[in-house]
Amino acid sequence: MAVACSVLIILLVLTAARPVLEDTGKTAACIKVLLVEETMVKNTSNKALNISSMPELLYFDYPQKAGWQHILKIEVYWNSTPANYSLERSSDGDYSLRVRPLQLYVKPGGILNITVGYIILLNSSGRIGWQPPINPTNALNVTGLWNYSNPLVWEAYRALSSGTGTNKTVYLYRILSWLDKNVAYRSRVPARHPWEVLEERMGDCDDRSNLLVSLLRADGIPAYTEFGFLVIPGYVLEGSAAGGHFVYRVVNGGPHAWVRAYINGRWIPIDSTFYFNSTGLPSDHIVYSAYRIVKIPLIITGWTLRTDYVESDASTLNSMENSGILVNDTVEAHIVGTGCRESGSS
Repeated sequence: MAVACSVLIILLVLTAARPVLEDTGKTAACIKVLLVEETMVKNTSNKALNISSMPELLYFDYPQKAGWQHILKIEVYWNSTPANYSLERSSDGDYSLRVRPLQLYVKPGGILNITVGYIILLNSSGRIGWQPPINPTNALNVTGLWNYSNPLVWEAYRALSSGTGTNKTVYLYRILSWLDKNVAYRSRVPARHPWEVLEERMGDCDDRSNLLVSLLRADGIPAYTEFGFLVIPGYVLEGSAAGGHFVYRVVNGGPHAWVRAYINGRWIPIDSTFYFNSTGLPSDHIVYSAYRIVKIPLIITGWTLRTDYVESDASTLNSMENSGILVNDTVEAHIVGTGCRESGSS
């Protein structure tokens, strides 16, 4: 279950407090990060919970294979007992970790704890030049999430693209300027669809990213939303949804989302919410984005090309509330070492 990416304010404070930018040519130190997610499921109903009825509980974010991030170790536990797992590739081409259940049912009043831990080596100096293994032709279509034929989205596209001609950069900068001026930063679990962002004039990192993707695809620019985890020691994010049936806590960091757009033959990361406002120009969303601030450790955990995760998350939350289960999800990140030497295995 994805949680809101409410890291904007703390990140802006961090960037204002000290310089954190490095040029592409400079080398950032390698670090090792321990990332642990624990999901506690309590069955508050009067009948046994069949785990197979909510398979979403068994899927966890997985640090994707990239040239600058490597998994050194994986450990998985089911109620403190080591458990098996498999890596499953989605239709979008990214991977999730699926825990193999050691039991099929949780009795009434029973509690299940699933813990997944990674040790990840990050060499941030290779982050900026990395190109994801995605064919641009797979990032163009109308989807349930990026339905730019929706009247609100299409009208926004017509207004923002008017007079831009074939200059894709001018169009992109016009969208970013419009988002800055017209969409307030507000988080919600589950996330908003792009047309909801236009209706409510509010959204967080993935809300705004998904609207940006819709508007870019409407103009024939390949684009998709990418997800990650920013390691920020001392930062804590807490919240709940589904009438309190889903409670989340994130320690020493937070989830984040941004856009990849294929422009001039390369995938360019564009951050619609967190960027260092250096010049006051729309290009800051690219040049000074969180992705390019290499002193802030970032772990790429996935992407979506066609899947409507907003709808599936809403369905999962509804199932939690209707089935009478409580889910408490905690994610913690800790920097546990430095140096570029790999040890362990994935």
